[in-house]
Amino acid sequence: MNTLWLKLQRQFLEETTKIPYRYSVYLNGCDDELFSDIEIIGRQEYVCESNEFSHDHVQCLQKLIPKIDHSCEYFLLLDSDCFPVTTNWHSILAKKMCEFGFDQAAPIRTENLDIFPHPSAMFFNKNGIHNFNPIMLDTINLLGKAHRDVSCPASFFPLLRTNKVNVHPICAAIYYDMFYHHGAGSRKILFRSTDIDKYYEYPDHRNWAAEATRQLIADPHNFINRLKR
Repeated sequence: MNTLWLKLQRQFLEETTKIPYRYSVYLNGCDDELFSDIEIIGRQEYVCESNEFSHDHVQCLQKLIPKIDHSCEYFLLLDSDCFPVTTNWHSILAKKMCEFGFDQAAPIRTENLDIFPHPSAMFFNKNGIHNFNPIMLDTINLLGKAHRDVSCPASFFPLLRTNKVNVHPICAAIYYDMFYHHGAGSRKILFRSTDIDKYYEYPDHRNWAAEATRQLIADPHNFINRLKR
């Protein structure tokens, strides 16, 4: 996580979240100096660069569980490059989860050929908090290929990609008109669907991702609204 993502995440949380909330971070290979005014609830050294075997990611999530305040009515878990972009998102999502009988919600990144919930933006009600169980999941993607990634075995309300405009097949995603996830914001630009399984034949996709970052930095609200319009 760097200064850019920290600033954007805190800014958009403040603008869109209309209930009191507690903001805490669990550091994975980050410099503590960035978080001098933020509650740090845990830390570990960043070890794994692989997009396929995110062992360090699942270890962070597992260590986070005992630190969650289980008296909270809701809990939102965000990647460093992910944040809500719709005002009052929490009440909209909680109502929709109740309507369909879910205690947990998360993106399902079908654009990356995934069929499991991705922990970039996981939202839980009180029951969902108690059932949070991150693991390294052995699964089959939409091409029928086996791979392992961090996920949860529970049933989740799916947050699907709803971009009206796409500037990259994986990066710069908006899920359920609600959460922006830049993708690879704090690591190498590497995705299964473009670089491993070769589903998309886009040799310039890293340049597209870099341009998306440039536009986001230049004017975050304009860039995100363009994706949503």
